[in-house]
Amino acid sequence: MPTFRYALVNAAYWAGFCLLLAFSSVFLLARGLGNAQIGLVLAASGLASAALQPLVAGRVDRSRVPTRVWVAGLASLIALDGVALALVPADPLRDALLFGGALCVLQVTTPLVNALGMDAARAGVAVDFGTARAVGSFTFALTSTAAGALVGAFGAEVLPRLVVGGQVALAVAALAFFFKGGHSGAAEVAQAIEPETAALDAAGRRRFALLLVGMTGAYTSHAAINNFMFQIASSHGGAASDLGVAFTVAALAETIPMLFFRRLLARWRPGTLLRVAAVGIAVKALATLLAP
Repeated sequence: MPTFRYALVNAAYWAGFCLLLAFSSVFLLARGLGNAQIGLVLAASGLASAALQPLVAGRVDRSRVPTRVWVAGLASLIALDGVALALVPADPLRDALLFGGALCVLQVTTPLVNALGMDAARAGVAVDFGTARAVGSFTFALTSTAAGALVGAFGAEVLPRLVVGGQVALAVAALAFFFKGGHSGAAEVAQAIEPETAALDAAGRRRFALLLVGMTGAYTSHAAINNFMFQIASSHGGAASDLGVAFTVAALAETIPMLFFRRLLARWRPGTLLRVAAVGIAVKALATLLAP
């Protein structure tokens, strides 16, 4: 039952992630923004969330308010943004600020959704992270297909209404994820699950810095294709419905390793899995470049 309720949280969160991030270009292009401006909105929201995440995490650590209430509160902020975008006429600057703000809050919510599961684990509540996350990916796939079809039928203006519905669902699912025991502190939970290890020496720090460079490159490639998938599809004669299909295929593909994540970790070291993932991302980028 706890895994089921945590899966509902993941389902609602990743449905909202799909509507906001995967379909960001569709909505912002319809509101009059150009590709460069969309890139600025996405970059600014990412940078702002990177700065805010440790601040919010620290506030949650010191708060007596449960993590689930924080998640519900942040979801409510995104829902209010969605209401504003649905009601106001198109204005590129205002739409960029509202949409960018919603994206920022969405990304700030990500570690708190993960912390909900760690709260449960620390309290001795059995939660299968892999299954819950796989449900999130599957919901992302369904949302992508449905949103693509709805945008094709009714236009991009349907997206803010869908965002509002998704965030209300996230708030309800988060508030329903409660159990006896536990604490809202994400840092305390992480320390309980993963004991502190010895500091890296100079050679270890250099290797870790190189790993960060590689991961930055991988995620840059991944984000560039995902965030501008609509433009890529459009340049090849595709439409919003094709965008939905593309993200559905991607989400379903990642569902399989998430379902069997424990078995993967039991058989292969994390470093091996990272190398395989890096090669896969490079092949995806090359295939996207060469697509006819």
